Amino acid sequence: MKNLKKVLSLVLALAMALSLMTAAFAADASDYKDYSKVTYKEAVDVMTAAGIFNGGDGNNFNPDATLNREQAAKIITYMLVGQEKADKLTATIAPYADVAANRWSAGAIAYCTDAGIIAGDGNGRFNPTAPVLGTQFAKMLLVALGYDPKIEKLVGNEWAIKTAKLALSDDVDLDNGMEKLSLSDNLTREQAAQMAFNAMKADIVDYENRGTEVKLPDGSSVIVNASKAETMAQGNYDNNMKANGLQFAEKYCEKLSLSHPTDAFERPTNEWTYDKVKVGSYADEADLTYTKEVKLGDIYKDLGLSDTIAAGNVTFHVDGAAEATPESTYALSKGDSTKIGGNGVLTEVFYDKDAGTVKITIMHVYGGEISSVRAAT
Repeated sequence: MKNLKKVLSLVLALAMALSLMTAAFAADASDYKDYSKVTYKEAVDVMTAAGIFNGGDGNNFNPDATLNREQAAKIITYMLVGQEKADKLTATIAPYADVAANRWSAGAIAYCTDAGIIAGDGNGRFNPTAPVLGTQFAKMLLVALGYDPKIEKLVGNEWAIKTAKLALSDDVDLDNGMEKLSLSDNLTREQAAQMAFNAMKADIVDYENRGTEVKLPDGSSVIVNASKAETMAQGNYDNNMKANGLQFAEKYCEKLSLSHPTDAFERPTNEWTYDKVKVGSYADEADLTYTKEVKLGDIYKDLGLSDTIAAGNVTFHVDGAAEATPESTYALSKGDSTKIGGNGVLTEVFYDKDAGTVKITIMHVYGGEISSVRAAT
């Protein structure tokens, strides 16, 4: 272990030649032939445009294919140093017994090992082509975000439980937008894209005091008196990810920026650009959706509110209209029997918990019953 850093020493090649398996990146995810099969389109679009994900075989994204350990290491490296530098990383010595120094992923694996992001199996092997578990990829992302694996107990017997708890917490939210994610299962490529995308929007953290490492009789160690992880100040970075704090993409992917316009129906959207080129606009997922008449008191209850939200903090938009409507004076309060929506109407509710505001969009989609069908003439 004493010679680990020497063994894992890296040479950032300055030569023009790239590593043996540099993949061609698609500039636009819609170029993938199997793009219609992608579920997490916003994540795949943004991560492709940023040069962090590429097609599994150059032409297809293969969203349901299982991600392996060396691919995961390469993705993390792309996130931290960018595609160009990551593809030039090489290892002077084989980082593991089963990872030759000239293997296409050796530079990324050595880089991530040296940074404490990944580790082998304890027997000198990395198992590069083995499937990566959700917990394993989550740990990589957490360490990349600045979480100390020893302080947060992401190592040792309870590492999987501690990793899952931190990764799924409101502070990190690596499962945001994912309905079905079991971190104990093998990770698919599009699940990894969504988790990495969520990490791009998460806060980078640091510790005022990293504590003291105490060796235990069994050879293990614990950290004592460490301070709690705190969000780093935004400083000179500002890509509009959030109002406060420094997010991963703001520091490591400065060409990526986010704005929040509204669509034609006044629904909040995320509009992403990369290097000043628009990647796409994506309507926020509504917190609540109704396709029939609903009472304001039920919206209050369904949002889990405990205090009334005043009329000034509740906005209504009917069919995209910005002008005042009868609903514009409504508040959200417990037990309110006022009804909105109805058949043929799509009502969506967007709750900004931090701002304490609610936006309700009402769209008349209508509907009809086919009474007869005639052959075309």
